[in-house]
Amino acid sequence: MNVDIGALRKFQDLWGPVLESIPAVIDAVAKKNDFDRGLAEQKLAFEKAKADVANVYAQADKYVADANAEFERIKNDHTKFMEAAAAQRASENDVLAAQQADIKAKVDALNQKVADAQEKLNGIEAEHAAKLAQAQADHAAALAAMEAEIKATEDRRAKAEKALDTLRAKLG
Repeated sequence: MNVDIGALRKFQDLWGPVLESIPAVIDAVAKKNDFDRGLAEQKLAFEKAKADVANVYAQADKYVADANAEFERIKNDHTKFMEAAAAQRASENDVLAAQQADIKAKVDALNQKVADAQEKLNGIEAEHAAKLAQAQADHAAALAAMEAEIKATEDRRAKAEKALDTLRAKLG
């Protein structure tokens, strides 16, 4: 068999670079497969991370929803407490105002009683002063009358003694 060397050289020139590039192609395909596998692993890791982030967001949303619900409950409790406190304060203010009005009425009544008693006392003091002045005047008049009577009695006695002395002198 006769081998055509020219044809083989053409074959080698034509297919030589193809045959030489086969290991590079195999290597590139292996690298592409490694890259695709790595990419798939990264996609899986990304999907897992995405799921983890979604889970964290869901937990955070649940926590925020629970916190908001608790905040709303506390806010409602606070509002109810403030309304109850305001109502109680208003009720206490009403009771206090009624007590103050009652105390004022009692104080006014006591002040009126004190004023009436003072007026009565002033009347009694005036009456007493008048009676005392009358009694002192009556006493002074009685003293003057008694002194005048005593003086008159002493004068009569002195006259009687004089008359008695005169009569003794005459009788001897």
